[in-house]
Amino acid sequence: MPDGYTVSSSDPNLRIYEPDQVLIQEDTDGDGSIFILHEGTLGVFKGPEQVAEITAPPATGAILGEMSEILGVPRTASIKTMEDFDERGDSIECKVYVYTGGLESIVQDTPEIAVRIMESLATRLQDTTNLHKSEADRAGKIEDRMGKFRKQAQSFKKESETNEKKLTQVKSHLEKQKGILGMIPKKELLELVQ
Repeated sequence: MPDGYTVSSSDPNLRIYEPDQVLIQEDTDGDGSIFILHEGTLGVFKGPEQVAEITAPPATGAILGEMSEILGVPRTASIKTMEDFDERGDSIECKVYVYTGGLESIVQDTPEIAVRIMESLATRLQDTTNLHKSEADRAGKIEDRMGKFRKQAQSFKKESETNEKKLTQVKSHLEKQKGILGMIPKKELLELVQ
């Protein structure tokens, strides 16, 4: 099997990949290809570390590589085919639609891809917005907790200062008592204690 895949006889854009095949290499320039996961599982890697896994959702598939093509920037992660199994333990083939020729050509030849790309980008934008909102909410909660901790710390400080004043008063009182006790003969003190 050349390049770790076979081309489907029913659709020249559909490729059936073996496990561990690199579809996209991180930090490389786009080559005019856009990928749509049709079936199976892909791993997302930053350097040698796998950071996510993509499984084909029913009927839609995940679009990959479009950001690099749209923005003209290097690929932000590596994408690799993964070995996957169904509930019976049978191997699931990794089937990926691969469209080549550059973004304009792909959209012109396959207009439905443009709609899919827009949907994908809108979903990513919504997910990013939700993530930022969630992080902002979390930061707000942390700030609220910090405010409560500051109030508690101020309260503890006041309480500590009050206790320090009371302790100073008690020490002063004891010093006075010590002075008074020093005037009483020891014999009388012992009689008072017993």
